[in-house]
Parts: sequence; structure tokens; C-alpha cells
Amino acid sequence: SGTLRKSSVSANAMSPEKRHSSMNNEHWNEVSRAILVLFQQKRLKDSIERLNECLNLTKSSDLGPFISELYKPVLCKGMIIMRLALLDLTKQAFLEKLCEVWTLFYTRIVPTLEAMMAPVRRGTANNDMTLRQTILGAFRDHVVLSSAIKHSLDDALLACDRVPPKIIQMLLCIQSILAKDENEMRVHMVLQTIIPFMAPYIPLEETSSLLPPANSRSHLSPGQAGGRGRGYSISEESE
Repeated sequence: SGTLRKSSVSANAMSPEKRHSSMNNEHWNEVSRAILVLFQQKRLKDSIERLNECLNLTKSSDLGPFISELYKPVLCKGMIIMRLALLDLTKQAFLEKLCEVWTLFYTRIVPTLEAMMAPVRRGTANNDMTLRQTILGAFRDHVVLSSAIKHSLDDALLACDRVPPKIIQMLLCIQSILAKDENEMRVHMVLQTIIPFMAPYIPLEETSSLLPPANSRSHLSPGQAGGRGRGYSISEESE
């Protein structure tokens, strides 16, 4: 009973500002828990409407200006969950699993995240990128181009006789972010290695737009032996 009295006194002694901040944190914590549950492929406990309400309350609070800084680490944790499924696989099994991971991410996680985060659909990462671009960018940086996965992808693409359509879709989608950063060039490099496989999907004359600018190709290293003459392999790392 003494402990209960102390807790009660402590709660009553808390200033209105601190109680308000604590409520705001709880609203955001509810959203962040739901994001991780989504990446864990579990059923959401809260409705999308409830999560929108929590996000609106957070947005209108003193935490509002920092929403992008709050949710980017949560997105990163979600991407790490997806990345774990791609470790320690053979080249063929790696591409098959990457197709599964991409399909789950693109068809379920992305649209659900967009619905959950609708109150901050634009301007969450910076003034130029939409929420969708930010989500795709996180997948690009923390899954496709992470040091743990990038070399497996490079090796698998060089060794395969047929690049799965889902892999082509994935690379084109993350290339479309147009973030104008270093990782955009790395995606260009990967795309260059698979241009011969794009003919059924993209006219050959249009593939030139997928290549890195001529003055940046010095960053590329020659393709590995046995790579079926497909130009270049990835030479830089992204942590």
C-alpha cells in the first residue's frame, strides 16, 4: 500500500506539461508498436482509424515537428526484420526469397504504412519526399543496399540466366525514388547489370535513362568473370 501511495503522490506531483508530454509519447508509442507488428506479419490490434487518430494527436503536440525523426528509426527496425530472412542463402534461394520479401513489402506493408501514416503523408522526411518515397528509400538503403545483402544480390544477378520479373520491378521501383543521393547511383549500377533482361518490359531505347551519367562510371568496377558480359558489379558499400 505504501508503494501505491508513493506512485499516486508521484503522479499527482507531475506537472501538467509532463503529463501532456507523457500522453503524447503514449500516442506515438501506439503507432510505433503497430509499425513493428506489421513488419512481423502479425495482426494489427488497432484499427487504421485509431492509428490515424494517435498520429494526429502526436502531430498536434510538442512532438509534432519531430515525427520524421521519431518514425525513421522504427522503419529501420522493420527493415532489419525483413533483412534477416535474406541471410545465409544460396544464390538461387536468395533471389527467390528476395522476390517473396519484396512482394510482401510492396503489396502489403507499403499500402498499410501509407494508410497508417496518412496524416503525415508528405513532408515527413524532408520537404521534397513523399511518405511513399521515404518508405521505399528505407527498403533501398536498409535491405537492398545494406552491406549484408548487397554482395549476395550482385553475385546472384551475375550468376543467373534469368532475372525474375519481381527483382526487375523492385529495382525499378526503388530507382524511381529520385532522392539524388549516393545510393541512387548504386541502384543505377545494379540496373546496368540486368539491362539485357529488361527487353520484355522496357524498350531497349529507353534503358539508357537507367544508366549512370557517363562522368560517374569511373566508380564502377569490371564485372566478375563468368558474369556473361553484363558490364559492371557493385563496388561500394552501404552500411
